[in-house]
Amino acid sequence: DLYVPTLQDVLNCRKRTQGVVEGRFSIQTKTGEQIFRVVDVAGQRGARRKWIPFFSSCDAVLFVMSLAGYNQYLLEDTDVIRMHEALNLFKETVNQPALRKTPFIVFMNKSDLFKTELKSTSITKCFEDYRLPEVIQVGSSKHASHAAKFIKQKLQKQIDSNRGVETYFHVTCATDTKQVDKIFSSITDIIISRGLASAGLM
Repeated sequence: DLYVPTLQDVLNCRKRTQGVVEGRFSIQTKTGEQIFRVVDVAGQRGARRKWIPFFSSCDAVLFVMSLAGYNQYLLEDTDVIRMHEALNLFKETVNQPALRKTPFIVFMNKSDLFKTELKSTSITKCFEDYRLPEVIQVGSSKHASHAAKFIKQKLQKQIDSNRGVETYFHVTCATDTKQVDKIFSSITDIIISRGLASAGLM
């Protein structure tokens, strides 16, 4: 009864999104207070049809995928590697006609678990064409960076050439508050700039 969770305790909790969850919060920026509306949609296969109504009115899409998913399988289909599913879902979403002019910000998340997994399981389990240079030690930070860059290139190849805006990629660890704060600041600038441009102020 006396236990009070710390911020780190809260960050390490995981609650699976069920359906569509909407939240609003304010952030103090260089241009003053900004109100953000964030819609969290469930990523499970059965929930994706609920995404469509939100495509026409969003200023940016935050696409979150787990780097550690190269060594995990779907709950819905234990024959499918999560990373393969994420690539297919990214391709399907980023190339939606309604989103061709909407910025995508991709969080390649769980970089800490990714580095740990690499010590025992190569990403060739997921990508047979991956090759680790002999000069890089297995399980090292350079190994994780090299493998993450390879996965980023796989994602980039899913994007149609006729998309009208840039796609941004960030390797993240959601429990690293300083890193997330820095990245979120840059994301805020992207969204605000888009809003100003839509209003004809840029």
